[in-house]
Order: sequence, then structure tokens, then C-alpha cells
Amino acid sequence: MFRRRIIYTLFFLLLLTAGGNAQMIREVRHDRNDYLLDITSVLQYTSNKEYLARGEELLERFSGLWESGYFKDHHREKIYDITDMMLGKTMRSYPHFYDFISCLVMFNSSRQDGNSLELWLTEVDTTGRQRSSTPLAEFLDYTRRLFEDNML
Repeated sequence: MFRRRIIYTLFFLLLLTAGGNAQMIREVRHDRNDYLLDITSVLQYTSNKEYLARGEELLERFSGLWESGYFKDHHREKIYDITDMMLGKTMRSYPHFYDFISCLVMFNSSRQDGNSLELWLTEVDTTGRQRSSTPLAEFLDYTRRLFEDNML
């Protein structure tokens, strides 16, 4: 509980300090706690207030899930690698990173098991290895819409 309050406080402080001088990070730290800070930074890399509000809501849900133990160590490693790959392709905070994190949250809320998550992460990684970022962006959008329409 105390740890969650610290994380929420850090999220809030990062939201307050995000401004026009902010720069997109180049890679995430492969550490459980630092990843939350890094992905917060990525989702704050916008001046759109609606996106910031949506991102803050998503981060609250994601941080609880991230701390819950739903993601095993091998899932986390794939998530770090995929995030770094997306950053390397200079994919946008919205919709790309937002869709990625949304899908991770929706995997849990739709009661998908670890094997389904593992297969999906492998497909995201494989799709993301293509030269263009378009197939990955389309795959993330398609997955998010499947979850939102309760098709999975």
C-alpha cells in the first residue's frame, strides 16, 4: 500500500513537471520499479491534455497490475524489449505506447492466462522486427479494439 502511494506520488509529480522541454527517452530501464517511471515518462510525452488524462488513468490501472505479480519475469523481459524496440522505431506515445500498455491491462481484465499473454508478446515482438513500424502499430490497434469489443 505504501509502495503504491509512492508510485502514484511519483506519477503525479512527473505529470506536473512534464512540459515543452521534455524529451522522449531512448530506452527503458530493465527494472521492475524503474519501468513504471519510464513508461510514465513516455505516456507524458504529449501536450494534449486529453491524452495526458487518459494516460494517467491507464497508468493507475497498469501500476497496480504491474505490482500484482500477473506479469512473470519472462513477461517483463519481453515487455522491456518490446518497449525499447518501439522507442528505437520512434513510435508515438499516442496511440502506439498507449495501445501497448492498454493491451497489457486488458489481457488481465479479460482473464487471459499467462500462455495467451506469452503468445501475444511473441507476436508483438515478431511483428515489431519488421523494417516498418506500421504493421506493429496496426497489430496493437487491432488487438486493443478486439478487447474493447469483447471479442477476446
